[in-house]
Amino acid sequence: MAIRLHIAERLRQGQHGLAGVVLLFLCVALALLEVEPVPTYFYVLAWYPALLVVDALVVRKSGTSLLTGRPLALLCLLGWSLPFWLLFEALNLRLENWYYVNAPPHLLAGRVFLVLSFATVLPGLFEVYDLLSAHGCFERARTPRFRAGPAVLRALLAAGALCLALPLLLPRLCYPLVWLFLFLLLEPFNRRPGWPSLLRDLERGRPGRLLRLLAAGLCCGLFWEMMNVLARARWIYTVPLFDRTPGVEMPPLGFLGFLPFALEAYACARALEILGLSVPCERGVGGPTAARLHPAARLLGLPALVSALSLCAIAGLESQSVDSTSPRVSGLSCANRRETASLELFGLGDVRDLIAAADAPGGVAELARRLMDDPARIERLVAEARLADLRGIGTCNACLLGQAGVASVEALAASDPDELYAALSALGERGERVRPQRVQVWVQAARAHAGQ
Repeated sequence: MAIRLHIAERLRQGQHGLAGVVLLFLCVALALLEVEPVPTYFYVLAWYPALLVVDALVVRKSGTSLLTGRPLALLCLLGWSLPFWLLFEALNLRLENWYYVNAPPHLLAGRVFLVLSFATVLPGLFEVYDLLSAHGCFERARTPRFRAGPAVLRALLAAGALCLALPLLLPRLCYPLVWLFLFLLLEPFNRRPGWPSLLRDLERGRPGRLLRLLAAGLCCGLFWEMMNVLARARWIYTVPLFDRTPGVEMPPLGFLGFLPFALEAYACARALEILGLSVPCERGVGGPTAARLHPAARLLGLPALVSALSLCAIAGLESQSVDSTSPRVSGLSCANRRETASLELFGLGDVRDLIAAADAPGGVAELARRLMDDPARIERLVAEARLADLRGIGTCNACLLGQAGVASVEALAASDPDELYAALSALGERGERVRPQRVQVWVQAARAHAGQ
């Protein structure tokens, strides 16, 4: 009991922020030094300490926070964050705007990593929103008042339906609309007596809440993309018509998508609160609908619905959006059992370790001597390892490229993306899983590596 009281007191003083800073600094340092497994699991290892830091800043400014004053609300945000983001993952199966590479090689570890990663989406947004609220950001902002009558509400619902339908019908042209549909569909429902909503705030000419959410979305988006740069298990964008931002994956205009995404997150959280399926995450917020529901309905219904939604979407995500796992030498097609065992014995089981050994003084000749193998075989092995490591291509895709006659990064750079995609698609069931956008990413990365 004394230990619990001591910890609670430290939390109320905001001292957990120091632990978050230390953990975040340590994770960044180990990721830069490429000390596994930190680079592979970096996203999770970085985000949770960051949440501690932001939560502590909120405590120091306002005296309370999600962690110290509303822990049940924080648990609900963590739980609902998974199905909330999986909704967009399901839509991405049609849009194909991003995919994941270098996922943890073991199925269970990969799924735990996925769940913990997606669980940070809503808490991250609301922690930053709370920090901005604690500082009174945009509190004095004013806009003209208006009345959202039935016609306006019907127009919002129609616009929301269009923002959902058009990206599914015309994914290459209308994909940005997917970051608006949930907000437009839910706000008419959220505009209920006794509950604050973004639409009601705008009717009253007080856009402060909306502006804070926009700012929180942009801040979180910048942090998400920064963490993705250091992570080995990462996402890669294939957004049509846009190029990458130098140094990060996100295209320049893509950062604007984080603004309406924050509004969708808020609208979804508010709708869940009104339905009694989540605990209000804002101080002083509540309403008559949730008051009629027994708390057990929220706490028992939440995990059941989370599990059902998650199981439906994760299988599709793993088969379609996760393109590769962290590459090991054992997965290279040209490595026999003896070579694999020898490389594992020498601590070169990861393809990056093999590449580093090949780039060291002596290079391939030294590796051939240590493995008592033909230098020509080692050269082929290293060439396939470089191919598997490039932009998260992975060993399975590197094997497919080899079957299509592309056995090195240089050969990939000389390939035509459309012709290569056709050749890969002709390889059967495994080749049909390859997407043309990803082949384009591979060829562009190979040309950049070759300086073309």
